[in-house]
Amino acid sequence: MRSEDQMKLGLWLATKQWQPWARGTNDCCTLFMEYHDHMFGTDTVKSIYGKYNDLRSGIRLRKEFPTTDVWFPEHGYHSVLKPQTGDIVMVEQRWFPSSYIIAKFFIQLAVTLYSYNQQRKAQKKAERQARAARSNVLINKQSNNDPIYVLYGRQRMGGTRVYVDTSNGSGDLSATTKLNMVIVMCEGEMGTVKQVYFNDTIVWDDSNGGTLSANSSGGYTLGGWISKYAPTITSNWYPGTDTQTADTSLQGSVGSSVWTSAHRLQGVSYFTMLLEADGEKYGGQLPTVTFVLEGKKILDISTLVDGDTDATLNSGNYTSSQNQSPADVLYDYLISEVFGKGLERDENGAYIAGKHVNLASFKQARLDCAAARSGSGYNINGFLQTEKQLFDNVGEILETCNGILLFVDGKYEFRIKKPNEEVGIPTSAIFTKDTIVGIIELGLPDKARKLNKATGVFNNPDTKYNDDVIIYDNATFRVADNGSVLETNEDYTMITDSAQILDLIAQTVNISRDEYTIKFTAAHTALLLRSGDIIEVRHDEFGWGTGAGQSQKFFRVQELKLTEDNTVDITAITLNSGTQAHFMAQGGDVQASINLDRLSDVTVTSVQDNQVLKYDASQSQWVNVATGAITSLDQLSDVVITSVSDGQSLQYDNASGNWVNRDITANSIDGGTY
Repeated sequence: MRSEDQMKLGLWLATKQWQPWARGTNDCCTLFMEYHDHMFGTDTVKSIYGKYNDLRSGIRLRKEFPTTDVWFPEHGYHSVLKPQTGDIVMVEQRWFPSSYIIAKFFIQLAVTLYSYNQQRKAQKKAERQARAARSNVLINKQSNNDPIYVLYGRQRMGGTRVYVDTSNGSGDLSATTKLNMVIVMCEGEMGTVKQVYFNDTIVWDDSNGGTLSANSSGGYTLGGWISKYAPTITSNWYPGTDTQTADTSLQGSVGSSVWTSAHRLQGVSYFTMLLEADGEKYGGQLPTVTFVLEGKKILDISTLVDGDTDATLNSGNYTSSQNQSPADVLYDYLISEVFGKGLERDENGAYIAGKHVNLASFKQARLDCAAARSGSGYNINGFLQTEKQLFDNVGEILETCNGILLFVDGKYEFRIKKPNEEVGIPTSAIFTKDTIVGIIELGLPDKARKLNKATGVFNNPDTKYNDDVIIYDNATFRVADNGSVLETNEDYTMITDSAQILDLIAQTVNISRDEYTIKFTAAHTALLLRSGDIIEVRHDEFGWGTGAGQSQKFFRVQELKLTEDNTVDITAITLNSGTQAHFMAQGGDVQASINLDRLSDVTVTSVQDNQVLKYDASQSQWVNVATGAITSLDQLSDVVITSVSDGQSLQYDNASGNWVNRDITANSIDGGTY
């Protein structure tokens, strides 16, 4: 079974294992068909679900269906000698108690996302889904059934216009009295509003006069708009609480029969906006409205303890800020019943912390994320798309921090790949010829996966959250690759820190150089291992060990399989260790953003086709203007043309700081002889 299928199975199984047995709704037959439907996108369970509730009705229904030797081949199943993870096993109850079967199943279902992430990177490179999402997030979509984003940390977003009304229905601001809009943003409850943009111009800023005043509907009225727009804008923001009510100002504008008291949009963050007609300010058309927001309020998992109940979730102890911890984000996503998996629930639907999640591992991961990058940390500032599959979104979170999600003994464990993980590993994780059964199989590095350059694409706060890039280019590796550029492009929707992205793409390149797999069979003592653990292999034939002329060799466990003779098949991958500098060394060159707007003397606003940069002395800035605005050299602020005559040329005059027209005589320029 592929790693992504294992992950898909594990997430589903975690919620099924605690549900009580019930004939016709949760028994061996319905469980199998639900498994089949979940993995293959079918709907076979509807043919039997709830249609029997005792043995007699079950037998009657059974006669209407083909036998197992017919049904299984028809749906692509066949017999195997050695069942693996995800295979269906039929066993007579009298021979094996169900507890034994379940236990063995869970031993086999220790899941790591490491291999899945590698496959996913290739998929992303082909499809560029993340890039499309980033581009779309800065526009206003218009729909009443569009998926809603989940925002964690701080990001700029456009949202979806779910309601637009004008006095004459034209949508033309130069010809209408007013225009009302409702713009849905994200799943709530959100933190706060930081900025509002019309097109690419900031019109409201909480650090420059912008205010939020609580209103009677459970939301906030925005005040302190820049003076140009202030007389024409009325706007309310709702963070997405369960107690917010319908916006009364919108009701007063369009009528309570149109926007009724039922239009509360509970649990959803949204804006209402009333724009007064002003052709001069709005150019006769609807502006693209975007917002810089602090996202969903979430729990600090370091405050949780095993056994915490719904009282903890309902305590109001939620916070939102820039730079959210990946550990807090992953936990919030997994336990969400709205857009996540709804984990941490018992058979009665009650929340119990630690029910399905190993809290200790998440707390440690939180500490590891904070300590990464010499204390700068791995942080999240970005969004998830609720229409994507759950394990894809989990992968997006893991990519922000080099994380690994494991499913072990019925619980999820979260680990961060970090430097020096091999230090202090137990002796039980050291394998020698005495504990290795048979031969060692080596999977050598795949040349097709080798890299010497990586580009990270992201939304950069320094460029108003527009697309930006950071590049890691290793000249040493390129020489070794005979000058070939072996490049990958990585898209990040949940990171806005260029330094964090540089760290991640540098690791991607460096790890690709010497990554290979190892497979061997070990004694039953290896059952103490879990996927993701670090092991050492000592073998004289390979020169691996602690003796003279030998080097220690460490690996990360990818997969464990219990065999019929109680030995353990281990698949592991090379561990790239050392300090954090290990990843950034080896001749890597860093190329920062290539956007003009990042330069201190360049200001680009509302850029249009065919515009050029013109120096504005009053601002001491190069600004973008239409080409039609410049028709001659002397229109440029650093060019002075006087009494022009035939044969003259432009020469820079340092004293005035301008280009001026001057005569050039033979072998003489500005008085010098050459």
